[in-house]
Amino acid sequence: VEAGVGFRNSCTRLSANLLWMEFADDLVKSGQVDIFGQPVTGNAERTRHLGVEIDGTLTLAESFTISGNLSLSRNRLVRYSVVDNGSRVTLDGNPIAGFPDALGNLRLTYHNDVVTASLLAKYVGSFYTDNFKNEDNKNDAYTVFNAEILYHLPQIFDTGLTVRGEVRNLFNNLYLASGEGNAFFPAAERNYLIGLTLNL
Repeated sequence: VEAGVGFRNSCTRLSANLLWMEFADDLVKSGQVDIFGQPVTGNAERTRHLGVEIDGTLTLAESFTISGNLSLSRNRLVRYSVVDNGSRVTLDGNPIAGFPDALGNLRLTYHNDVVTASLLAKYVGSFYTDNFKNEDNKNDAYTVFNAEILYHLPQIFDTGLTVRGEVRNLFNNLYLASGEGNAFFPAAERNYLIGLTLNL
């Protein structure tokens, strides 16, 4: 079930959605990996996802815009049990592994006919890496910044060329991006990307 509302005028766009999802036989992470290192999933008899999503764009000036989105959710196992050390363990009511309760993005953009430049801030809330609500298997929240610039070269023979540059993890934040059980995966340190796009 989903319900939403939106607002728009000459310089503002804003929307908000409420959602309620009920799943049967939902595929969920187990917090374990197989012999090949691939995540092992299981079937939860019932799960529930409740949340609100907000999205908006604001034109600050002719060439500047600020945009962003925010998601706040509650993702829970309703009926799910597993066998652990020979005993059946009921995990009803526990958070679902891999689902942060908060996600957010905020982007500031400058653009004209030749150049588009933006700075993006991304926030990911903490989340568990298994379904046992084990505090040792919890990925901490993190915030990371990326910068991007696009430069449109003059067309030659109706062919356009765009040069793109990115700096990811601009402030070289050291954080864990995800995990499976007690195995956590660090994110890349500051890195760079340069690309060319040819439009025929």
